[in-house]
Amino acid sequence: MLAHPSPDLYGSDRMLVESVRGLARDRSVLVTLPAEGPLSQALRDAGARVEVLPVPVLRKSCMTPAGMVRLALGTARALPAAWRLLRRERAAALYVNTVTIPLWLVAARLARVPALCHVHEAEDGVPAPVRAALAAPLRLARSVVVNSRASAAAL
Repeated sequence: MLAHPSPDLYGSDRMLVESVRGLARDRSVLVTLPAEGPLSQALRDAGARVEVLPVPVLRKSCMTPAGMVRLALGTARALPAAWRLLRRERAAALYVNTVTIPLWLVAARLARVPALCHVHEAEDGVPAPVRAALAAPLRLARSVVVNSRASAAAL
């Protein structure tokens, strides 16, 4: 099972499609997206099932007091559904395609599903407490992959 933060179809999204194409050759692949969009059909064409599950995605707008409240409420609403989906699918593992959807790492831990998080972000100039908060959910992952030294250093 794979969790992705956006239904758009840009560079990293296209790389996800190629990964799905390879995985779907010999296994069932389910990708969760927060909404339908251009990526949905591309994933289906690559052999995946797509399930829309609206989950909060970390954005700069979440770094305000009101944004944090919205994030907390969205997480409280979405976490039970994410946990149920992992259990229903009997997921062997979960690939979380960014640190911006930490809810999936929490859900995987609660469902006892091993999770791998692929870190693409390298946020320069972010205060140390914010970087620490972004990196904290990675402790719930069984494995963490970073796409560059810059991403690793930012953690």
